[in-house]
Amino acid sequence: MSDLANIKFPIIKEIHKSKIKAVQRIPKFESKEAVIELLEGNSAFGSDHNSSNESYKDLQIKDLKAQNQELKKYIESKLEMEKFAYIASHDLKAPLRTVSSFSQLMKKSHYSQLDPKGQKYIDIITKASEDMICLIDDLLRYSEITTSEINISEGNLDTVLHTLVMDNSHEIEDLGAKVVVDKMPQSLHFDKQRIYQLFSHLLDNCLKFRNVDTPLEVRLTSEELNEHWLIKVIDNGIGMPSQFNEKAFELFKKHKTNDDRKGTGIGLTLSRAIARLHDGKIWVEGNPENGNTTCVMLSKQLGKS
Repeated sequence: MSDLANIKFPIIKEIHKSKIKAVQRIPKFESKEAVIELLEGNSAFGSDHNSSNESYKDLQIKDLKAQNQELKKYIESKLEMEKFAYIASHDLKAPLRTVSSFSQLMKKSHYSQLDPKGQKYIDIITKASEDMICLIDDLLRYSEITTSEINISEGNLDTVLHTLVMDNSHEIEDLGAKVVVDKMPQSLHFDKQRIYQLFSHLLDNCLKFRNVDTPLEVRLTSEELNEHWLIKVIDNGIGMPSQFNEKAFELFKKHKTNDDRKGTGIGLTLSRAIARLHDGKIWVEGNPENGNTTCVMLSKQLGKS
């Protein structure tokens, strides 16, 4: 594992990076004698503190063993998460697809022959199986984001966000919405695919939770801070209660509305995971009149050595 580029698993690679950083923090000595002098207590601790040094070394060893145990638990928990994701994608979805397929066949072939109660039961089975498949797919996406390796490179955030708006232009036009992207950082280190995904979730929320009585307006702004860029996504939609601003980022927490809006409630959870991968954070603020302002902070130091 000496060659970091040849390490296959992202979890192990991150651990390896941490070990390298820890080694780099060890003081450098000009000679072997200087190291021996420090360990034997003839320098910082004094020559009459050998017994104390032995106790100190024992404590260090004990602490190192405890850290190794914690590291082992961390690795095992991450590997279990990856194993679960694999099981979910293969073993759990197979019977669900069967239930969904046969319920749709029943609905197509025998729906008219059923009484209203039977039709209602078929509708419930069909919808529940489809919702469960969507939940598993979203859980897999979350697992991939939190366990796979991040691909950092220098890019233009302005280009990424304008591309996102263009990719959604048909839906934006169909809804009569207006999306404006102000000037964004021209040079920033980030994972282009994941940052696109993050703001895609935020734009999707704006389109989904729009106010049907008011034309939707969305504006993306940027502000340069000392160590971060602050990107704001401001909309005039229906907004959400302030007490839900933090809960909205929890896994599968969905903001309930009077009408049935599609979604599993994982978009903001994924967005927060992506922001954290970029040494940043994300939060929601309410607007004075209506709608929300979603704030995203992205590190300016990421990828710089």
